[in-house]
Amino acid sequence: MLKSSVTEIQHEFLSKGKAKFALPLIVLAMASTALTGCQTINAIPVNRVPGEILAVERKDDFVDISMLRLRQDPPEVYLLGPGDVLGVYIKGILGNDEELPPVHFPEDSNRPPAIGYPVPIREDGTLALPIVDPINVEGKSLVEATTAVRDAFTYPRELIKPGEEQIIVTLIQQRKIRVQVIREESGGKDGVNKRGTGHVVDLPAYENDLLHALNATGGMPGTDARNEVMIYRGMYDQGKNADVILDELCSSHCQDQCVDPCFCDERPVPDPPYVTRIPLRYNPANPPTFTKDDIILNEGDIVIIRSRDAETFITAGVLGGGEHQLPRDKDLDIIGAIAIAGGPLGSAGTGVG
Repeated sequence: MLKSSVTEIQHEFLSKGKAKFALPLIVLAMASTALTGCQTINAIPVNRVPGEILAVERKDDFVDISMLRLRQDPPEVYLLGPGDVLGVYIKGILGNDEELPPVHFPEDSNRPPAIGYPVPIREDGTLALPIVDPINVEGKSLVEATTAVRDAFTYPRELIKPGEEQIIVTLIQQRKIRVQVIREESGGKDGVNKRGTGHVVDLPAYENDLLHALNATGGMPGTDARNEVMIYRGMYDQGKNADVILDELCSSHCQDQCVDPCFCDERPVPDPPYVTRIPLRYNPANPPTFTKDDIILNEGDIVIIRSRDAETFITAGVLGGGEHQLPRDKDLDIIGAIAIAGGPLGSAGTGVG
């Protein structure tokens, strides 16, 4: 097209005898084509970018986490601790000859009936019984606790003659660990009137782990929830300090120091030290590194299951406008996206024919 334009200009001026003006106009015409605003940007071609940068983990390659990694190992023998309530009967001291010791039937069927008068283990791990000094039973089994009570009443003072003591120590109630479980994936349909749920759960000792907390509040997360569970630990001041640090990081570093926003560091902000993230699916090439202590819940911990409301794709044009949720556990190609959107897959949607 440039060649034809230049030829026409040459023909016009030569035909009128004004060839002396032809050369400046030819140069002007060529220069005008260079002022279109299109310039080559200095960049690295895609075929030269290292593969590890372009590599994306495929969901189809992910596997489920082993359920054994979400619970703590059950103990061979129950070990006592602060918060346990024991049933204690000591003939002649805690109970008399004319009355039978009381019997307590547990609320659940996991433990046998308990015998004795209820005595709680105090915060320092000791039992407070009449006449004798506090008896330390923390970390002991019921058999070892019975021996400790017997020794306390027979040595150094023989409050009960050795061989004639009638002492019973049983477990009436296990200590409980109270945690909160917040689930954002429950309720509603197709994102309409969707609401989360919250639970306050009292987990028995040695069952205070992530798997028991999930089972007590509805089971594993559904497909509209993320494939991970977050555990918040710590106190109010820790959360407040983390919010202040995050605000300073985002406001000063990203906005004031970045000349070009395109070159700002967009890596995700690491989790605060009081947050533990437990993945439920993972790439076998990169197995999760969390430990058993990470899935054990302590008093006041908060378990959160986040929803996947932001993981969507948009359709328009022939497919019609809409927002659709991405599959959680598998990859989605263009054909699958069209099928989810309910669009045409034949020639009617291709513009052919």
